[in-house]
Amino acid sequence: MSIFLSSQTVGLSRSIIIEGDNITVSDLDECPEGFWHLDEKAYFSLTRVAAARSIKFDVLPSDPRIEWWRQWMPIPRIDLILPKKTVSTHIKTLIENCRKITVDSYYTAQYQIQNRLLDTFQNANVDLHLLRQQDDNVIDSFSSDATGRCTRIDYDNYGSSTGRMSVKSGPKILTMSKEHRHIFRSAWGPNGSLLSIDYNALEPRVIMTLMGNKTLPADIYSSIGEKLQLTHTSRKTLKLMILAILYGMARKNFIVKFMSEQDPDVSYDKIRDALGVKDILARIKQEMREGFIQNHYGRPLSCDNESLYVNHFTQSTAVDVACEGFLNLVKDNGDIIRPVFMLHDELVVDVNNSDIDKLKERIGSSLYIPSLATSFHVTTKVFNARKSDQ
Repeated sequence: MSIFLSSQTVGLSRSIIIEGDNITVSDLDECPEGFWHLDEKAYFSLTRVAAARSIKFDVLPSDPRIEWWRQWMPIPRIDLILPKKTVSTHIKTLIENCRKITVDSYYTAQYQIQNRLLDTFQNANVDLHLLRQQDDNVIDSFSSDATGRCTRIDYDNYGSSTGRMSVKSGPKILTMSKEHRHIFRSAWGPNGSLLSIDYNALEPRVIMTLMGNKTLPADIYSSIGEKLQLTHTSRKTLKLMILAILYGMARKNFIVKFMSEQDPDVSYDKIRDALGVKDILARIKQEMREGFIQNHYGRPLSCDNESLYVNHFTQSTAVDVACEGFLNLVKDNGDIIRPVFMLHDELVVDVNNSDIDKLKERIGSSLYIPSLATSFHVTTKVFNARKSDQ
C-alpha cells in the first residue's frame, strides 16, 4: 500500500512517501496517481476512510503552540515550532495510523469506486433570477458567482449508518423539492440540458440479483405482482408494499397500513418469500463481525435493531452498486458529459443538446455492473423539467 503525506498537509519542509516498509522524503507537492493521501480529493482519501471506520487521528500535533500558529496559517510548519523529538514521535504515530486505515479490504476496493465517482463531479449552474425567487432555505445552500456557477457539491459518504450519502457543502440537492429544480441551468446555456439517469427499482433489484435472479424485467414491481398472483393490488400499492418490507416494517404494522387491500397478511408472506428476505437475513447474521453487520461488499454497518438488518444491508449495497454503474457511465462518456449531482440512485449530468441522442444511444436502457455480472435497468430523462414543461 502506497501513502503520500504532502508537506503542505502535515506541516513539514518535505513530503513523505510510504511504500510498504520503505519510508522516504520527497520534494513532490502533488500526490502520485494511486497513492493514499490526506488531501481534498475523495479518491484514496485517508481522512474519509478514517471517518467511515470511526478512527480518530491527528494530522497535526495536538499542541497549544500549533493551535496558536493556526490563527495565522491553516498548516504551520511543525518542524520549525516544536522540538525535533516531538515532531518525530508525532510523524511515527501518524504513519502507523495511516497504515491501519488502509487495512480494511472494503475501503481499499469498492469504497474507492464511490470516491472516484465523487471526484468527477463539476460545478452546477443556476438561473440567478429564479434563485432569488426561492425561499431562504433553498438560497442558503447555494453559493454562486455572478454568472450563476455554484460551489461544487461535496458529499459525505461515510457518516450514515446505512451507507447512504448526504451533502456536506454546496447545493442541498438531496433535500431540495423537485419543484425547485427548474432553477438549474446548463453550462452551455440554452444549447445544453441537464439529464437524469435513474435506476429502476434499484433496491428490490439488488436483493433479487443477490438471490440469483440475474435476468429481471424493466418493471420489477408489476412482474412480482404477476408472479405472486396479486392481481387485485395496483402497481402503486405493490411498490409501497415491497419497499415497506425491505425497510423492515413488522407484519402487524404492514397489515394495518394495507388493511384496505385483500389479504394483506398473505401478501406480506408472499412478498417476503419472493424477495428472499429470510435467506438474506440469515446471511447477514452469519457474516456479522464484532457487532457490525456488513453489506454485500463487506462494508461494516452499525445496526442494533434486527428488524432493520435487511434495510441497512440493502440500502448500503445499493449505494455501492449505483456508484459502480455510474462511474462506468462517466468514464465511457467523459467526452460529452459534465457530472454534477448524485441523488442516491440517480445521476445528473450536463450535456450539450447536440450530444443528447448520442448519450442516450450509448446508455441504452441499462448499466452494466461488473461486480454482479449483470445489467440494471435505467431511465434517462430531463432532470429539471417542471410538470408544466412536460
